[in-house]
Amino acid sequence: MNFLIDMLNDWPVGTIIGIVCIAVIFIIIGLIFWGLYIAVDSWFMPRKHRAGRIVNKLFTPAHTTIIYTMAGKTMVPQPIFHHDDWSITVEVGGQQDSISVSEEFYESHSINDTVMAEYVEGRFSKKFYIKSVGLI
Repeated sequence: MNFLIDMLNDWPVGTIIGIVCIAVIFIIIGLIFWGLYIAVDSWFMPRKHRAGRIVNKLFTPAHTTIIYTMAGKTMVPQPIFHHDDWSITVEVGGQQDSISVSEEFYESHSINDTVMAEYVEGRFSKKFYIKSVGLI
């Protein structure tokens, strides 16, 4: 912890780097708590089935993104390949959620088609989480 205080006292470079480090730490802690909240909110809830309507379709073609990681003192590019993604947004009882589906399912259904949605509602948030969709 003393190294962080020493870094913050080293104006201007150390102070800026120290502030960035503290911000990154807070962001990571926030993401961990957000993930835990989602897990506690929706995991192990009873699944419900109800007819829903497709309100949107989205195709994302395959693409590659690059993230940079540190290897010693060198930034190393790390390519990450993302496959084609076909997703639909389903509305059930006034609530909406998106889910990735197969290409065949995506191509065989249109907006306003009715599908059977399997979903859970959050414990605390009452948020709508679609787990799967199928034919009626």
